[in-house]
Amino acid sequence: MIPKKSLSLFVAMAILAFCIPYAQGMESLQSKEAGYIAHQPATTSTPGSSTVSTSQHVIERNHPTEARLAIPSWLKSQDEAVYRRFVNGVLIYRPNPESDDGKIVLPIADLPNPLEGTFDLSQCGEAGKDLSISTGYRKGKKAENANKQEIWFTPRFLVEKELHGTASHFKGIFPARWTNNAPVGIIWTWGDWEGMDSYDYLTGQSMEVLSNNNLYKKWLCGVRVLVAREGMVIGSWITPHMQNFIFIL
Repeated sequence: MIPKKSLSLFVAMAILAFCIPYAQGMESLQSKEAGYIAHQPATTSTPGSSTVSTSQHVIERNHPTEARLAIPSWLKSQDEAVYRRFVNGVLIYRPNPESDDGKIVLPIADLPNPLEGTFDLSQCGEAGKDLSISTGYRKGKKAENANKQEIWFTPRFLVEKELHGTASHFKGIFPARWTNNAPVGIIWTWGDWEGMDSYDYLTGQSMEVLSNNNLYKKWLCGVRVLVAREGMVIGSWITPHMQNFIFIL
């Protein structure tokens, strides 16, 4: 008969023999999961998803792998972190702004040029008929946007780089009303406007705050030129579809 002390020692050794490799295996798996950053194409959520909350914003981000992220040669070193975070950003469409049902995620990294691309809104209900959402900034009229509201997600470093060139129409607000505290701004325009200096803008929020609400509420937070422009009634060019989109950085 095996003594109790010997039996207890045997059981303890057996447990350790199982638990140590298991713990090491779990630690290795967790390390791999933490190091693996999945870059996924635009996806939709399944019906029955939970109600939206601000705490979900971090979970909703899709990040490209570092190996795929090319840094522009002209980018200043102090702007690299902003560039990386911007390219890791996503545009999210929700048919119902208060629910994840039917949610579509559109990563900036999927655009051919993350700093000058237009999102494909063909999956986003009727929004694409009267709304265009792009990265970069407006450089002129686009025939396809003649009857559309345009929204631009604009890194500040882009405007700074081209302030005396294609971004000269921002001289009225840069840098006094667009400081380093707001690395990314949102610009609202109408596609058929001739004047490049006709725009509403939000250039005073951090990237965290910029991501905390839908694009309609962001527009309400921004600076709106409350005058009739180019024959249009004030606010008549704003589309209600903006409330279905949120920009996450």
